[in-house]
Amino acid sequence: MKESVQVLPITTLDDEVVFKKQYPSNAQIAEWMNVKEEELTLKSKPITSFICFYVFRL
Repeated sequence: MKESVQVLPITTLDDEVVFKKQYPSNAQIAEWMNVKEEELTLKSKPITSFICFYVFRL
């Protein structure tokens, strides 16, 4: 019998199903990809200052 949508989500790696019914953690993905877990997180530079001027004319 074929599996239905109840097994979603499915994660594959090298054409093999490695996870069903759940998403892998960043730690698991990092291990599979042979990278540090920190490399998987989005890094953005914080906005240190933002100045907005509005000029009103009557």
